[in-house]
Amino acid sequence: NFKMASLLLLLVSTCVEVAVTTTIPQVKLRNGVMMPRAVLGMGPWCNTPRCPAPAKPCQDCYNNEEAMEDVMMAFENGFIGVDTALGYGNQVGVGEAMDRIPGGRSAAFLETKVPPCKSSMTIAECQNATRSNFMEDLQQLNQTYVDLMLLHSPPNLGGDNSDCNGTTCALAKAQWDVLVEYVQSNKTRAAGVSNYCQRCFKCLEGSTLMPMVNQIQYHAGMPGSDPDGLVSFCKENGIEVQAYSPLGNYANHALLHSNLTKSIGLKYNKSAAQVALRWVTQQNISLVVAAFNQSYLQEDANVFDWSLSSTDMKLLADTPIAPDDPTRSNCVG
Repeated sequence: NFKMASLLLLLVSTCVEVAVTTTIPQVKLRNGVMMPRAVLGMGPWCNTPRCPAPAKPCQDCYNNEEAMEDVMMAFENGFIGVDTALGYGNQVGVGEAMDRIPGGRSAAFLETKVPPCKSSMTIAECQNATRSNFMEDLQQLNQTYVDLMLLHSPPNLGGDNSDCNGTTCALAKAQWDVLVEYVQSNKTRAAGVSNYCQRCFKCLEGSTLMPMVNQIQYHAGMPGSDPDGLVSFCKENGIEVQAYSPLGNYANHALLHSNLTKSIGLKYNKSAAQVALRWVTQQNISLVVAAFNQSYLQEDANVFDWSLSSTDMKLLADTPIAPDDPTRSNCVG
């Protein structure tokens, strides 16, 4: 019995060691800040199986206690970064997790976002709202700084769209200037944008600091590996692309159910999810993943030490697995 108990203890210890020693590689941003190649995404969960509409309000779908537990579980399984936003309704829980993870806050990469300005705002109103939202992020997280702050999208014309011309272009520049101020005052170590297209980046020309990250919806089967030339534009300008919804949009995760990702996975002894995620990382693009059990977290962390063939990469790029999922760069026309 003693020998059996010792063997079981050894097996458990070995399993735990494997779980916590997975290494997520990091990329150096343009200002020298190191960002993990994969971070845990904390939302949004509206109109998904986790939060079916109209059963309950989006903000009630994912509470702070769940958020804290999910972050801690991710950090126990190799992750060192988390992505949230003011609009996700779970930043208090994320902040509480920062105080409990191994190594504490300094061992984590924490990124969040401020909402876009409305096109009806004046420049002063936009900048004041951005400052207020930035400080509310810090207050909810109970932090004095974050590692990366993003503008969640260009200024809104209405819905999800912005033309990044005229008034909205001036608002984008005004909002970005606030983030530059906070980089200089060490409230955020790095700054970037989300859902920005080439035209929106032109609005920021003349800034003393340009975005270091562009977080966009990006995955295999859109189709193509460079929709609208946005990925190549970012790479040419030293902007790290960070892919959210890398398995397809939150509502359906189309790549999990694709016969193509499943069949390719069989060749490599990998899951369909790992195939889809590897397609992204093999292009030196970072990930925001949404996984909330230990086995999925471990799968998502293990997409960096093997490669897909060039044939499989092309198949995954060109086959329209989820062609209705755009890059969501939020530009009209």
